[in-house]
Order: sequence, then structure tokens, then C-alpha cells
Amino acid sequence: MNLAPIKNDFEKIETKIVFATIIELTDDKIQKSEIEKIILIKVPSQIYPELRSIFVRLFENSGFKDVKINESVDFEKLYNMRRIQ
Repeated sequence: MNLAPIKNDFEKIETKIVFATIIELTDDKIQKSEIEKIILIKVPSQIYPELRSIFVRLFENSGFKDVKINESVDFEKLYNMRRIQ
């Protein structure tokens, strides 16, 4: 997750959180397309709320208030847009 300033005249904010999660796929016959959907849609959809919470809390604890980061992200929409391009 990265954060960029909204206004161009604002000092550059370069932030990054690296978050790892482990998934286990137990179906030996799962199709590649299903694995892709799990990794690019399902997993990010499940971990995003926690990741967002950590990100906002870090900023608030550093003195930045009212950090505006979308409550949710439509990872399926992003996935489908990627496939169209």
C-alpha cells in the first residue's frame, strides 16, 4: 500500500507498508485462472481492512489526523480492468 499527496504543491509523502500473508491451496486440481482470482481478488479483499487500519493508525500515532484512505477497494473490478487492457 502506498500513499501519495492529493495536491501537487504538497511536500512529497513517500510511504509504503509491506504486508505478507500465507495462503494454503489444498485442491490439487485447481485451475490456474482460479488461483489467479484467489491471489488477486479474494486474498487482497480479506486483508485490506486490516492493512488499512494499520496504515491509518500509524499516521494518527505520528500526529497526522483525518487520514483519508478508501474504506474498501473493489479488487474484482481492478482485476477485470487489468484483463481488458
